[in-house]
Amino acid sequence: MRIIICLLLVTSLSSATVAGQDVMPRTDGLLSVETNSPDAIVLVGSEAIGIASESPFLLPAGPKQITLVEATTSSWAPRRVTGTVIVTANQTTTLRLNLPVRYRIDSMPPGAEISLEFEGRREIIGITPLVTDRPDVMDGILVARSRGYMDTEVEAGDSIVNHHMLMMQPLEAGVELDAVTTWIPPRQPRRWIDYAAAGVALAAAGTAIYYKFEADSVDDRYRSPESPERGDPLLKSEAERLDLYSLAALGAMQVGITVLAVRFVLR
Repeated sequence: MRIIICLLLVTSLSSATVAGQDVMPRTDGLLSVETNSPDAIVLVGSEAIGIASESPFLLPAGPKQITLVEATTSSWAPRRVTGTVIVTANQTTTLRLNLPVRYRIDSMPPGAEISLEFEGRREIIGITPLVTDRPDVMDGILVARSRGYMDTEVEAGDSIVNHHMLMMQPLEAGVELDAVTTWIPPRQPRRWIDYAAAGVALAAAGTAIYYKFEADSVDDRYRSPESPERGDPLLKSEAERLDLYSLAALGAMQVGITVLAVRFVLR
């Protein structure tokens, strides 16, 4: 009789072990994360558990705060989005989280007004250079306007990151600027001064943008929690040096623009 009882106990334990291999624990559930950025980092609370493409994740059942963070060290402001979900035991729960769509818009020369135009509607986005994050892609045409230059247009774009550099062309002599300014005087002697001043302004603007981007990149390496060089004082000094170069280039650009403005006024 004792032998029979022992055999029954052994059989019951074996069955429980096999069942445990096939069925997840009763207090856990699976979380599947769907997103427009599969390489984004998934956090539960403040703890990273992997990247979105590795889901589903095995988590304790119950309410969770899920944060999706852009997986990049090249951005000075990584995008993120947070949502809440209730993980159900022994089931797969799906959460949809999309990172904001980023639009980075630059113009040459800078300072152009950017608007979004679609089906007769017009929305002012800002002044270049600008970065804007949207919950979804922007439908329509981006239009850059600046006094003394022809309007420049480009499709807004439907990628998760959209970067546009708009090269604006000066208006030719005699072209109307607006209802008040109806004409531009004919060419005057020493036009080479105008060309030189415009060239200096454009070159300085491009230089300023370049050094600003470089400074932002170095600053990211200095501040990013994932950077092995975080907190390095040499990086901080390098970022400040590049920012100084950018400011100097902006000063040169202002000089060129001032020369142009003075010459237009004196004509």
